[in-house]
Amino acid sequence: MSERPFHGWVVLAAAFVIISMSIGTLFTLAVFLKPIEDSMGWSRSGIGAIGFFNWIVMGAGGVVSGYVSDRLGTRRVVLVGAGLLGLGLVLSSHVQQVWQFYVTFGLLVGAGVSAFYVPLTVLAIRWFEGRRAMAASVVSAGNGLGILALAPLTRWLISEFDWRVAFLVLGNLAWVVVVPCALLLREPSGAGVSASGELRFTSSGSSVAGAQKWPPHSPSGGQPFTSLGSSGVGGSAWPSHAPGGQSFTSSGSSAAGASTWPPHSPSGGQPAAYGRPWGTWAFWGIALTHFCCCAAHSGPLFHLVSHAMDQGVAKMAAAGILGASGLTSILGRIVTGIVADRV
Repeated sequence: MSERPFHGWVVLAAAFVIISMSIGTLFTLAVFLKPIEDSMGWSRSGIGAIGFFNWIVMGAGGVVSGYVSDRLGTRRVVLVGAGLLGLGLVLSSHVQQVWQFYVTFGLLVGAGVSAFYVPLTVLAIRWFEGRRAMAASVVSAGNGLGILALAPLTRWLISEFDWRVAFLVLGNLAWVVVVPCALLLREPSGAGVSASGELRFTSSGSSVAGAQKWPPHSPSGGQPFTSLGSSGVGGSAWPSHAPGGQSFTSSGSSAAGASTWPPHSPSGGQPAAYGRPWGTWAFWGIALTHFCCCAAHSGPLFHLVSHAMDQGVAKMAAAGILGASGLTSILGRIVTGIVADRV
């Protein structure tokens, strides 16, 4: 019997497109900034602060969306996010006061985008357990494509019509693109991560054909686990070799009788490596790195287009500079992800 096509690639492509649309619209604020300033007479700092507020909402919403997606599924969360994203953009085309723009673009768009990045990245990783960094990098590369495509498109819409029409078009485009892609999302069966955070594998590896390296590699990227212990819990099986190379019996106890695999937390709850990530240095190290990265580049990017226009750069060329920043990030994200799976 012929093997069914691996659906993980469809999920990865859908996640890439959704992130492209959402992050692309988020950064179009840089293109809208000067036209709105000239049209409405609002201060540039007041409009720029909406971008700051947007990121705060997106950060807080990411925690909520991750929690909810673990319990209700990624597709539902993304569909809600699609509704909020499109609604925020459409309503932004009707704002008359700056506080209304804070609500429409800052709150609604920020909340909508927050429903995408974390759940989609986790879902992609669940489908590609053996190529986690590659999967995460492809989802992340959607950032670059979105900026590359939507910055010039937004500038063209503003030039041909006005900024209100541009918001209206982007809002409807968000619904048209994101909703169908969300319907393609599906949780993996037989491999991935359970809602509690515990890794699970199938003994045959058939459910992840074409994506799973088998035997699976250790989380540290070292030697593959070469044999399986028969835990018999939920149909999953745990490797009988730990990442550090220590052998374990099929019951989960080590040869020395002192260790178990997977390692459990001192409280006896979920495995320590996957149960409570916020209690580890690795979690906070990644969080701090991501914060510093976004804090360093987001502010300048939001003011890049208006500053270029102030220096005499043509409107479309200024938007093209922003788009070029997205283009250069695509290659870097994907290459580093592929390399990370191998080192």
